[in-house]
Amino acid sequence: MSLRFGLVLFFGFLVTPAYAQEVRFDPASGDYFVTVFNDQLQPIEARVVPANKVAGEVSVRISTLDGQRQFSYLVREASGSPQDLGAFLVPCPLDNAPFSSLRGIAEPDFGAGPWLADHAAYAAGPVCSFDGGAIPLSPGGNLTVEFETPQLPAIGAVLVVGAGAGIVGGIPATDAGIEENFPAILFESTVDGTGGGWKEITSVVPTRDPSLFDDPVAGIGLIQGDLTKTCGTLAWITSAGVCSDLADDLTTAASAFGSGDIVLTRDALSGFIAELEAQHDTTGALPVAGNAFYLLTTNARHLLDNVLPVPTESVISATADTYLKRGTPNKNQGADSILRIRQSGKNRALVRFAAGAFTGITGQVVSARIEV
Repeated sequence: MSLRFGLVLFFGFLVTPAYAQEVRFDPASGDYFVTVFNDQLQPIEARVVPANKVAGEVSVRISTLDGQRQFSYLVREASGSPQDLGAFLVPCPLDNAPFSSLRGIAEPDFGAGPWLADHAAYAAGPVCSFDGGAIPLSPGGNLTVEFETPQLPAIGAVLVVGAGAGIVGGIPATDAGIEENFPAILFESTVDGTGGGWKEITSVVPTRDPSLFDDPVAGIGLIQGDLTKTCGTLAWITSAGVCSDLADDLTTAASAFGSGDIVLTRDALSGFIAELEAQHDTTGALPVAGNAFYLLTTNARHLLDNVLPVPTESVISATADTYLKRGTPNKNQGADSILRIRQSGKNRALVRFAAGAFTGITGQVVSARIEV
């Protein structure tokens, strides 16, 4: 099987053309049956095996360095899979989002070297494709796929394509001159993995533009949406208590930013990340699965490291001080070595700063205090 050229992808649905002959689907086997003709134009019912019978699971890891994110997918082919894995496809944008270091390595090594990796635009949109060529991944094997991109992760679907699909036994050898067989050939292309028929697996995909986080409130909203899905139908987080704590952190962060408290915003997001780290491990014993962990932490860290300003502290020294005393309102207290403030009484402390002392401060002031 090779998907190098002519790959037409239509994400999310199966493209089914009109046929001149009958197509029958067998729900028990998941196969289709179409009518083909031999060179005497005698009808023969042929079985068409779609490329969506491959069985396995996909997990992702993401690391960030110098603005680039490395996505690393581990595709585990189930030992009982009825099909070999012929190709693995990840939706990935092209414009303004360069992908680099695309590579796919199958284990155990079959001696054919790395899988063919490509990044190009097809009819359904751009994909990063990894093709096993003539030596697909057998049941029980693993495929590791890696690439770098500045894109952020979102919830989406990766595609696994089974090898060896198509019309069982093929079209009769003289089909080239039999126009009646063309509809069957066209139908086969919709289910053999070149034009459809693949299996979608919900995963984490690099399709989120970092500019969506330029507004921190919008960015926090995106993370809140991801959390709702990972705690809901996806069940990537299995503890209701953990989900509640994480949701509270995000609510606090959004509220604090809305009121101009950057320090509390950063603290809430840091607490959000710390909770995810505490509830995730590589063994799967803790409630936060890997897909949820890397999806949520990568987006939250981007907000902390690249969007929210890091508060800095400026120290401005006073140039003079004194106090006022009601009992002696006309007395100059400026020479005293103390500032007199009483729990009861009418004393007031005054501190003076030089004109222009605050002109060097830029950005938003989130807090101020006087230390004596």
